[in-house]
Amino acid sequence: MPILAKIKTWLDAEQEIVLPRSPIATAITYAQNQWQALTTYTTQGFLNIDNNASERALKRVV
Repeated sequence: MPILAKIKTWLDAEQEIVLPRSPIATAITYAQNQWQALTTYTTQGFLNIDNNASERALKRVV
């Protein structure tokens, strides 16, 4: 996906220039850590973007 490739390039470039403990660095690190899940989600149309249904189901058990 061309847009995701541009976002990944931007994340990688910005990580090199932001302060390591800044909020934007935290956000960039989070995005990079979730990158595999994001790319899987964008290629598998049947996946939900969140897990609200499973969390609601677990609340009944708890």
